[in-house]
Amino acid sequence: ETQVGDAGMSAIGLIAGLKNLNLWSTTVTDAGLESLTTVSSLERLNLNQLGNLTDTGLEHVSKLASLKWLHLGSSPQITDDGIALLSALESLETLNVEFCSGVSDFGTSQLTEKNPNLIIEF
Repeated sequence: ETQVGDAGMSAIGLIAGLKNLNLWSTTVTDAGLESLTTVSSLERLNLNQLGNLTDTGLEHVSKLASLKWLHLGSSPQITDDGIALLSALESLETLNVEFCSGVSDFGTSQLTEKNPNLIIEF
């Protein structure tokens, strides 16, 4: 576990050329994820076990146009509505929603309709 929280996210948002970010099991919230919207180079983002992550956070994530890989596992507050926001990520190749109890087959099928090459891991 790391000690990265929302305060540290503003500094991370300033890193030019950042391609891979692992925020697994941190205290980062939706507000902290807003700082990432300026990181246009980000390709891989691990948000596994972010207990505070909600659909609002996914709204910020949906602005990361270069994102290819996203891990949302163990985020019980995420819903199908939040997953639908990710349809804006045309570069997304792999999405992990393992143990996201608010995400249904209906929600993920909406994504694969818009991006048939997307691999969704449960």
